[in-house]
Amino acid sequence: MGLTKRVVKTYANIVSDGTIRVKTTESNPDAVRRDYELRDGTKGTKFELVYNDLSGLITGISFYEGDFGKTLHITISDGEEKTILSLGIDSNYAEDLMKKIPNIKLDETVTLSPYSFEDDKKKLRKGISVVQNEIKIKSFFYDTDKKETLHGFPKVDKDKTYDKDEWKIYFMTTRKFLEKFITENICQMFLGLSPEQVIDAVGGKVVDTSDVTDDEIASVGPESFD
Repeated sequence: MGLTKRVVKTYANIVSDGTIRVKTTESNPDAVRRDYELRDGTKGTKFELVYNDLSGLITGISFYEGDFGKTLHITISDGEEKTILSLGIDSNYAEDLMKKIPNIKLDETVTLSPYSFEDDKKKLRKGISVVQNEIKIKSFFYDTDKKETLHGFPKVDKDKTYDKDEWKIYFMTTRKFLEKFITENICQMFLGLSPEQVIDAVGGKVVDTSDVTDDEIASVGPESFD
């Protein structure tokens, strides 16, 4: 009987301070305690391993509808290790990453580094820095030189004054646009394709298209929405 070596899967998310967290036990000497409170007021404690970045090949991109809303799942493979990064799509981290995904070369190693800081105007900035071949990946949907949106990304009406509710509607519209674009143009490279089609899609490298179970996704937790 032939045996297949087990692929090691790690499930991670990004919390509000801009660090990548992996659930562990209190007995782990490297564990960091984190007390949290969910939007519904539920409080709890987790023990986690803390990381600043995640590197490898992107071998899976998908969306998942769960009890806490919809999440974006990015699978990063490094040799026999596989990390599934879970991000609530209404988070700044997911939105920033979705804007950059179309510019990422899927057949080359990439490094994802979340950040969270206050700028000179005391405005909180959150996102994910994406570096490939020592080059920082920019948004596919914005031309920084011309300062204009690209590829159908919803525009802000500069002649209109938006109230809080209208801004909420606008940002909801942009996130739905990004989800639709990624689903129609990127996710199909990993879901439902034959190995030959996947090889063609990512430029000659075989990617792992195995599904993630609901129980595995639930183990990550709702903090991916921070």
